[in-house]
Amino acid sequence: MSVKTSSNRFSYDALTALQPTGSVAVTSSGASTNSIPLDVLGAYWNAGDVADPLEFAIVIETTAVGGTTPTFSAAVQVAPDSGAFAAPVAIVTEAITGAGRTVLIVERDDVINALAGALVGSLRLYLTLGGTSPTITYTAYCAPLPGM
Repeated sequence: MSVKTSSNRFSYDALTALQPTGSVAVTSSGASTNSIPLDVLGAYWNAGDVADPLEFAIVIETTAVGGTTPTFSAAVQVAPDSGAFAAPVAIVTEAITGAGRTVLIVERDDVINALAGALVGSLRLYLTLGGTSPTITYTAYCAPLPGM
């Protein structure tokens, strides 16, 4: 497995991947194959970390899109349970306009507000596809903000 060095306590690896390395093609709306426990992401928010002011990025690397007039929207969702997402709350949503990199910024305060004051639960990425026969090939992961 390849490892991308981060400027934080841990590297990009299986713990920070929302969609596994190696792009995955999807043809319908749905959640990323992985969710991340919020305690793993806590390393980005500890006092003295380079992620001050308490935010990090969800990076989506899109390698291909297809279909007739396709539309793609990515939402970062959190839930108070351990990966079950019985009642997920979207905290950040961004349109994906085609192949390339999309970065969604997640702030700790947004997570805490969505989870009613707690930092216990899970985070995932949810893609909504529209148009006729839309397809998107992507990989996604958590990372420190560029330049932080």
